[in-house]
Amino acid sequence: MLLFVLVLPQQAHAIPPPDVIANIGSSFAQIFSLAVVFLSIGSSFIFSHLKKGRAFAKQRPVIALVAAIGVISVALCIAYAVTEIRRVQEQEEYDREVAEKLREEIEKHDMEEEVGVLKSDFFIKNQYLPLTVTNEEFAATEGAFVLDAREDEEYEYGFYSGSTHIRFADILDGQWSTLPTDQVVYVMCWSGIRGSEVASYLREKGIVAQALEEGASGWVEDGGAWEGEVLFLSVYTGEQYTKLFSTSETRALQNDSVVLVDTRRQEGDAQVIPGSIFVSAFYTPTPELESLLDQVPPDSRFITICDDFVSCFDAKIVGVKLEKRGNTFLGRYASPWEF
Repeated sequence: MLLFVLVLPQQAHAIPPPDVIANIGSSFAQIFSLAVVFLSIGSSFIFSHLKKGRAFAKQRPVIALVAAIGVISVALCIAYAVTEIRRVQEQEEYDREVAEKLREEIEKHDMEEEVGVLKSDFFIKNQYLPLTVTNEEFAATEGAFVLDAREDEEYEYGFYSGSTHIRFADILDGQWSTLPTDQVVYVMCWSGIRGSEVASYLREKGIVAQALEEGASGWVEDGGAWEGEVLFLSVYTGEQYTKLFSTSETRALQNDSVVLVDTRRQEGDAQVIPGSIFVSAFYTPTPELESLLDQVPPDSRFITICDDFVSCFDAKIVGVKLEKRGNTFLGRYASPWEF
């Protein structure tokens, strides 16, 4: 976190979304590689001079310089290792948050529905299949029914050929009933987190579902068939998709007629920023989502508000949706508790 603050001192000091962390890790990887090259050159230089006897004593300034390079290289290696450990910890935290929020949403819908589901013979026979499958197991299936539970903006630029796309929110809104009950439904998301939760939910509805445990990302990395892009940010590369505004910048922009769009779920003790408009994509069924998007005035400049990994991803999705409507997305504000 300290490294994140040092690298991005002008941005909000919130927990950085995974794409920001990945960018920092990539930068340190490049520095690390460069340091290793310098250290190798320096070591070769020292050894070559050691063979020259008295000439070695005359090269003390050069030796000191090479030693300094060595110290810097070791320091960079340590910094890189710390950054990588932090990145893994942040990714694990992100996965836990995503899983917990999905479980909460599923439990909420279950409490609202409380409808008994008639289980088919196929379900009774296969209900104890593992909840997830490996890439190897999935590759061995033939004629599989694949459900893509990602957002529209993720799916439209890349997908598994022949898959059926239904947003997570739409599945919870009742579209699960359109899925087959006489065969296994393989659920695919980006990392495997959403897929596992969706598969668990579908089993409660009498559908034999299994999630691809590493998601689309792991599938493509393993050489699996795929059409288009798998990473959201590989398509949306503009500065606005990674820009995080500070509290003072956000206040100034709001005073300059920039619209604030809050993507956090409006429940519990959530603090609503005066004048902001609520639009959350992740948990809103498509018909309702369109009416939420209609609240944002046409041709607006806007900032999306978030406060954790899940809502900050949601904030990007909402940003893209509003851009498609002709609005101008400036970036995100991730420290609403300071406002």
